[in-house]
Amino acid sequence: MDGRVRARLLRAAAAAAMAVALPAAGAGTLGALSGCAAVAQGAAEPAPALLDVVGKPADQAGRILRAAGYRVAFVGEHGDPVSASPARLVVRQDPAGGTGLGRGRLVTLGLGAAG
Repeated sequence: MDGRVRARLLRAAAAAAMAVALPAAGAGTLGALSGCAAVAQGAAEPAPALLDVVGKPADQAGRILRAAGYRVAFVGEHGDPVSASPARLVVRQDPAGGTGLGRGRLVTLGLGAAG
């Protein structure tokens, strides 16, 4: 598609969005115009709340977080990388459970000593 055709299509789409979003005369035009900006730019969705896996076995916690779309790293008591094991429990989580965190982000799980 050539650049002029693309530009025309974009202008037409923007005009259509403005026509749908604009209120009747005298019905609060300023608020409607700010709404048009959100439509044109795409409203960002809030990040989902991160699950709290403290107290769970490491292997189970890793599966839960990966299934929710996060990357997971396991560290030992001194911050050294360790592997997940059902014998080790999650004793700390960074970021903490309940924090808004976008999918694909890294969650670090601190594991207690193997029992």
